[in-house]
Amino acid sequence: MKAQIIDGVLHAEYDIVSTDVNKHKMLRTSRMFSIFEELAGDHCNMVGLGTDRTRDRGIVWVLASEQVWINRLPRYEEHVVLKTWPSKTRMGFFPRHYRIETADGDILVESVSMWGLINYETRELINPDDYDIVVEPVEIEGEKKMKGGPKPIDFTATDHFKVPFSYIDINGHLNNARYFDIIDDTLPAAASGLAPSFINARYGTEALEGADLAISWGNDGTNYYASIDEGSNNHFKIRIDYATEGQT
Repeated sequence: MKAQIIDGVLHAEYDIVSTDVNKHKMLRTSRMFSIFEELAGDHCNMVGLGTDRTRDRGIVWVLASEQVWINRLPRYEEHVVLKTWPSKTRMGFFPRHYRIETADGDILVESVSMWGLINYETRELINPDDYDIVVEPVEIEGEKKMKGGPKPIDFTATDHFKVPFSYIDINGHLNNARYFDIIDDTLPAAASGLAPSFINARYGTEALEGADLAISWGNDGTNYYASIDEGSNNHFKIRIDYATEGQT
């Protein structure tokens, strides 16, 4: 994925391939979030905030929350333009925006996420000022603003999942994007061919290899809410509103 920064915004072009999509030929939500993470990493590297400034000093980026507005999911073999930019730091957290656009500039997907930095050994949040971590903000007209947390729906079912080795990332925990594989495998909507129109996700404590997770969920029509927990520890909460038309 070749990328360049224009006026503070990272731009990259990308062709959706077979491993990016589900059986309905739509971009998998887990792959979408992986792409967002890759873009964020590329942007940090290009502005001088690579691993020499973070991981090599014992600190790592962690995702706290993410919200996504979807007009249409990209489809197999579609050529898209990817964009990301940071906005003003808030109380030690770093907001980051993403867009997926068509080659003609139509917005398919917009997202805003909130990132923090933790000490790799203690797993505690650090003050970025103590490490001279500064991300220059960019303001884009019309960019999305983060709303409140996921709005609950009463639970009607609970499934279980044990975290395998293959879901663990370089930070030693269940990869952020893998939560969306678990959700898509649990909720019936994605398998039936529905695509999300809005996603509101919030991360809690880390889930480690071998963790026995309970996925509790409920729905109101095509709107779903789920919580992934391990005993009293919450790892992930999500609200997904699925579109009933216009995505295929």
